[in-house]
Amino acid sequence: MQMIKKFFLTFFKYLSPVVLLLLPLMALYGFLYPWPEAKTALSKYHGEMVFLSGMKSEYSGSYEKRSNTYLIIKADPISSETVTVTTDSNGMYEVTQEDGGLLSILFLYAAMIFSLWWFWIKKRNITERSSGAQ
Repeated sequence: MQMIKKFFLTFFKYLSPVVLLLLPLMALYGFLYPWPEAKTALSKYHGEMVFLSGMKSEYSGSYEKRSNTYLIIKADPISSETVTVTTDSNGMYEVTQEDGGLLSILFLYAAMIFSLWWFWIKKRNITERSSGAQ
């Protein structure tokens, strides 16, 4: 049990800075290099804020499947949407929409900020206080 606990603590210790860097970099990548297959699906959200929030690729021999997930933030942020565009090497094209998504991203980002503080900043503050007291 102790080994499992140590694994998860180490995993989250190093996951938090990576996620905190990757989320904004992924959104920037989606802005700078828009995926042509997603342009038609996202064209109806003209004027809304569109962020790339996830990418997934699967390969199996000559078969390839790619999907990008976009977070659409409307004028009313509570009514945000998540749009996933999926294409494969057989020519299949699929667009799925779900309500929400903004709260999930905000919760994930807040959890990663807390994790970063817990593992990297809090320990330093405790160490600095104890060494300063001597």
